[in-house]
Amino acid sequence: MSVWSDVVPSHTSPLLGPDGVLVVVRIRCEANRLEDLLEALAELPHPLNPQIRHHQGGGPETIVEVPAYGAWIEEMSAALTGAGFPTGALEVVPA
Repeated sequence: MSVWSDVVPSHTSPLLGPDGVLVVVRIRCEANRLEDLLEALAELPHPLNPQIRHHQGGGPETIVEVPAYGAWIEEMSAALTGAGFPTGALEVVPA
């Protein structure tokens, strides 16, 4: 069974690129940490286009979603951990 079986539904054809399957990385953070999050992502060598949604669920939470290829996930996770975000701060969902 593929590590992507939980991410890519079997009824869809995933978009494949040279760095693997295209997914969406979802990161939840407190609004006052948004700048730290965006700075950590900006340090990565990949072109990223984050979508930011503020005050999800009526609370202070901000959600940042970024399209990314599978090969980038580990590096993104390490960058967030290095910026003080908890391990597992990112969630990978199908694109």
